[in-house]
Amino acid sequence: STLFPYTTLFRSIRFLKHLFSEEFVFSPSREDEAWKLDHQAYSFVLCSLLDSYLEGYMVACRAIGSLTADEPVTVDETVELCFTEGERMWKDGAIRREESLSRIAFKNAIKCYRKMGLLAELQQRDDDGEEKSVLAPGEHFHERRAMEQRILSFLKY
Repeated sequence: STLFPYTTLFRSIRFLKHLFSEEFVFSPSREDEAWKLDHQAYSFVLCSLLDSYLEGYMVACRAIGSLTADEPVTVDETVELCFTEGERMWKDGAIRREESLSRIAFKNAIKCYRKMGLLAELQQRDDDGEEKSVLAPGEHFHERRAMEQRILSFLKY
């Protein structure tokens, strides 16, 4: 008997693969090899390798909570929100790895959250009449707290 049932571990790994689809390319053939390893050890090692990514995605998830449909923002503005939130979380001890504050990780988290429907990408005209992409709460925006908790569940704090 293990601490984590097989189905729980499978769901956890599937969640991580989906969450980090912008970070890594997962080979379908590698998944079968992973199950040959001790499930608890595999989960622990995978999570420890991903801690800075997990923290970065958690920061981004928390940062997007300030978005409103009335005032959509650009990706760059959203990244700046992530840095502001991340620096606050770093000072408060809510995250442990300074490398979690990464522009690339934040941009990839934003892409991922768009795919998941937490964010919606809209087209808006700026003051010069040029069209630009902006972000607003998506169809599943209300699920961001659950997403943050799910990510936090992989961090050993």
